Amino acid sequence: MAQIDTPECVLTESFRFGATFAALASHLLALLGERKPIRGQEAIGSIMVEDPALAPPVDAILCRRNVTAIWQFAVGLEAGHRLAIRMSPAEILAYADGADRLLAG
Repeated sequence: MAQIDTPECVLTESFRFGATFAALASHLLALLGERKPIRGQEAIGSIMVEDPALAPPVDAILCRRNVTAIWQFAVGLEAGHRLAIRMSPAEILAYADGADRLLAG
């Protein structure tokens, strides 16, 4: 973002998540030198869990790696949930093709 030539503006409030997630984001950004905290929406009851199978139902799962996103998607399908995944179709196909090649030896 530092390479984009625009007037300086800082996100201070998000309508996408609650205070719990905002506190974590603010802490991580502070470690990177950001001084202004992010505020979340008090009406959104954000929770953070390591394994959604061990916690109350969640509306969104953020994954660092594609393999984790696909695994979480498969777990949700098996559980009968209605799902969507935000990934490049090429990344999904590459993962599936790699899994097919691995299974074929």
